Amino acid sequence: MAYDRKRLARIGPNLLTYKTEDAAATVDTAGYFNEDGSPLKINDVIMRLTVTSIDTDSEAASTAGFHLVNSVTRGNPDVIDVADTLAITATDTD
Repeated sequence: MAYDRKRLARIGPNLLTYKTEDAAATVDTAGYFNEDGSPLKINDVIMRLTVTSIDTDSEAASTAGFHLVNSVTRGNPDVIDVADTLAITATDTD
């Protein structure tokens, strides 16, 4: 799967959510978010949720984490780089 702008939503001045089937290592690869007219800015924080079977009844969370936008070069396309993920660990012991 590739970057899908429809799944990126700004929920605060520097905070966005993003749902994907792509692994964290794919999302934090330089250029993953490249596009013309990108809404991303330096110091934005993206809360990523990686799921399986996206948009189906069997969709399930796989991993989650935060990515900091650390480089934006405006052009055609805009070139975006995000930092490696700060992983969220979810434990359910009951």
